[in-house]
Amino acid sequence: MKFRHEIVIDADQQSVWAAFDDPANMKARLIETVTERREPHFMAGTCESGVGNALIVNHFEDAGDGRTRWAVYGNHSFKGIFRFLGIFFAGAIRKRNEDMMNNFKLLAETKQAEHNE
Repeated sequence: MKFRHEIVIDADQQSVWAAFDDPANMKARLIETVTERREPHFMAGTCESGVGNALIVNHFEDAGDGRTRWAVYGNHSFKGIFRFLGIFFAGAIRKRNEDMMNNFKLLAETKQAEHNE
């Protein structure tokens, strides 16, 4: 299952990268392996869980006016019985990814506002 999500964050690219790169901001419980990293523009990696694997690619670009555009591309593959059930999870996985991006947007914008004070 492939997906793509994009969001604009009201924080500069360096601040977004710093928040993204901080392990304390990670909420998901899975095994992540970074396969490529080009700070502050790009990070790709694989994620493993009990139900499958995902290849995740994150792009960060300057959106002007101190904002950052974050695009995430993902390709999920499922294991075992979840290969057959995966089509039923597609909407939930997309929604979870959008929610995580929105939560991160709020975190990065809050950190930027605190830094500017």
